[in-house]
Amino acid sequence: MARLFFYEIKKNVLRLPVLLLFAALMLVNLYKHSETVQYYGDGSYLPDGLMYNIYGDYKGEITDEKIRQISAYKSEMEAIINSPDFVIPDNPDDRYYTGFAYGDNNMAENVINEMKYAREYINNIILLREKAQTAIAFYEGKNDYKVREAQQIELLYGNRHIDVYGSYGAYSLYLDYEFSTFISMIMVLFVFAPAFSKQKAIGDDKIIRSCGKAKSVFIAKHLCMYTFCAVVTLIMTLADILSFGSRYGLEFIGQPIYALHSFTFAPLDISVFTAVLIAALMRFLLTVFIGEIVLLISSTQKNVGISYAISFCTIGAIIFLHGSLPSDFSPFSMICMSNFMTEAKFVNVLGFPVLNIVFLPILTLLLCVAVNLVCRAVSCPRRTVRIAKKSKGGAV
Repeated sequence: MARLFFYEIKKNVLRLPVLLLFAALMLVNLYKHSETVQYYGDGSYLPDGLMYNIYGDYKGEITDEKIRQISAYKSEMEAIINSPDFVIPDNPDDRYYTGFAYGDNNMAENVINEMKYAREYINNIILLREKAQTAIAFYEGKNDYKVREAQQIELLYGNRHIDVYGSYGAYSLYLDYEFSTFISMIMVLFVFAPAFSKQKAIGDDKIIRSCGKAKSVFIAKHLCMYTFCAVVTLIMTLADILSFGSRYGLEFIGQPIYALHSFTFAPLDISVFTAVLIAALMRFLLTVFIGEIVLLISSTQKNVGISYAISFCTIGAIIFLHGSLPSDFSPFSMICMSNFMTEAKFVNVLGFPVLNIVFLPILTLLLCVAVNLVCRAVSCPRRTVRIAKKSKGGAV
C-alpha cells in the first residue's frame, strides 16, 4: 500500500504543471492579500497608520493606570484643540503620536473606546444570559425546543472577560478570507480530475481489476487526495496568516475570539489560535468534499477532458446552489467563519438544538463518506473481482 501511495503522489502531484500552477496561484494569492488589507483592513493599525504609535504604548493588559493615562492625555489634547490660540499647523509636530494634536485626540478616543469595550464586555454577556433566562421562563411547558435552545445559550455564554487591548487585524482578515480556499479547490480539480479517467482511457483499469488490486488503488488514490488537501490547506493557512501578520503583527493569538469586535457573541469560548485551527480544519474538510466529488466523476469517465469539464461544471453548480440553500446545510458555508462565530445559531436535530459549527462539519463528513462509497462501488465492482478470482482458480 505504501508503494502505491507514493506512486500516486509522484504520478498525480509531483508534476511540473501542478507545481507551476500552484506557484502562479500563490502569487495571485499574495496580491489578493494586499488588496484585502487595502479594502477590508483597518489601515490605522498598519506601520504607517495613525494608531500605530499610540497603540504601541497602550497595548497589552488593561490596567487602571493605563486608563488614567490615556484619559488624561485625551483631556490634554482637547484642551489644546479648544484653546483660542490653537491654529491647525501645516507640518507635523514630533511631540504628538500622529504629528497633530487633533489627530492624537481622535486616536486617544479610539484607545479609550477599545478599552471600554473590553472592560464592559461582561455587561453584554449578562444581558444575553438574562434574555435566555426570560425565554426559558416564557417557553416552559409551551415549546421544549425553545427551552433547550435558551438553556444552551445560557450554558455557552458563561464567565467571559477580556483583559487585553490589542490589534487583531491579521486574524479578522484571515477568518473571513475566502480566496485561498478557492485556490485549494482549483488545485484539487486540476490534480485529481484525471486520476481514474486516465487509467480508463489507456485500459489500465482492466489490468488493475484483473490483478485484484482495484481496492488497493482506490484507497491509494484517496489517501493521496487527503494528503494533498491537508498539505495545500496547511500551506495556504500559513501563507495567509503570515502575510496578514507581516502587516498587523501576530500578537495576542491566545486571547479569546470575542476580543474581535466582529465575534462579540461568538458561541464558543475559545482562543483566537483555536479559532484559526477550526477555520483551517473546516476549509480542509470542504476541500476534501470537493476532492471526493472530483474522484467520483473521474471514476465514471474514460475521457480526461470530459472529466475536467464535468468536474468544473459540477463544482460551479454547487457554488451556485450555495446561495439558494440555507447556510447551515451548505458545505461552502465553512469557507467563512462569520457564518458560525458572530452569534449562536442552532439546527433543530430531532428536537434538540445543535450548533451549526458542530452540525455542518458532521453533515459534510457524512456527505464525503456517501460520495466515497459511490466512488468505491464504481471503481471496485464486485462482479469483476469475482470473475478475476474464478479465472485465477481455473488457471490453477
